[in-house]
Amino acid sequence: MKKGFRRLRENGVYDTFQLLTWKLKDHCNDLIGKLIRDIERMQNKTSENHGRISEIDGEIANLTAQNLVITRLHTNGILNAAEYAQQSADINQKISTLRAERKKKLSEDENDEQLDKLRELYDIFEEYEPMDSFDEELFEQIVERITVESSSSLTFHLIGGISLTEEIPEKGRCKTA
Repeated sequence: MKKGFRRLRENGVYDTFQLLTWKLKDHCNDLIGKLIRDIERMQNKTSENHGRISEIDGEIANLTAQNLVITRLHTNGILNAAEYAQQSADINQKISTLRAERKKKLSEDENDEQLDKLRELYDIFEEYEPMDSFDEELFEQIVERITVESSSSLTFHLIGGISLTEEIPEKGRCKTA
């Protein structure tokens, strides 16, 4: 057998997924609900981002207009090269600083997509009725990928960025040589 390659029984994956879904159904509010509330609390602290981004955009626009005025003054010979270079460099530095802050604020708002996926996962499990057999539709809805950790455990990577490791039931494990 190739190094790093692990064999699994198909029913082992199915049974492990079924165990995971039962646990998620039983503890949906404690796990996913709490995570959603924690992220929402963090986002409320940064909700001023939208207003600040607008302020930054306005400041950048004003500085760009100032830079244009300075360039015209220099072109018309009213402002000498040294003064023009100094003032232009100062303005460009301020613009760079504002753009960096703007980029940071925007990246903080990217958590909205993750939060939407977590809410979707929560809603799925709030309405889900556990089955006695593998639920392919549920699997397709919530699993992004699976990582085989060992011959006895799998990690399910779910929508919303959640990764949960589950032990493979003994009957679903492959026998090692």
